Amino acid sequence: TRLTLAQDNNASEEAAEHSKGMWDMLVADVRRISERG
Repeated sequence: TRLTLAQDNNASEEAAEHSKGMWDMLVADVRRISERG
């Protein structure tokens, strides 16, 4: 399974990095939950 996310219109590079960190955590949680079986 492949999940692709894209986000734009960030106010700054710092905002983009913050958003990336939030998405990384969310994707990790989705993966953990989906792999429980």
